[in-house]
Amino acid sequence: MNILKAILKDLRNDYSVYEQALSTANNTTDEAIRRNQELNKTLSALVNESLQNITKLGAAVGSITLEPLFRQILEGFNSLSKQSSIFGDVGALFGIDRGKADKFGGDLADGILKSFGNLLKGP
Repeated sequence: MNILKAILKDLRNDYSVYEQALSTANNTTDEAIRRNQELNKTLSALVNESLQNITKLGAAVGSITLEPLFRQILEGFNSLSKQSSIFGDVGALFGIDRGKADKFGGDLADGILKSFGNLLKGP
C-alpha cells in the first residue's frame, strides 16, 4: 500500500520522476529524428557533389577524346557538301547539264550524311 501511495504522490507532483522520464524519452526520440535528417542532408549533398564531378569529368574526357574526332568528321562533311558543285564542273566536261550535275552532287552529299547518321544511330 505504501508503494501505491508513493506512486500516486509522485504522479501528482509537477516535476515527478515519471514526467522527467517521459520528457527525456520524447526529447531523445526527437533528437534522433533530427540527427537522421541532418545525416540525410549530408548524404544527399555528397551524392549531388559526386554527380556534378562525374559530369565535369565526362565533359573533360569528351572534349579531349571525342571532340577532335567529331570536329574533323563534321568539317569534312561540311567541306564535301560545299564542294558538291564540283560535279557541275565535271559534268560540263562530259556535256551534262550543270544544274543536274549540281543536284546529283548535293544528293550524293546528303546520302553520305544520312548514311553516317544511320550508322551512328545503329539498329
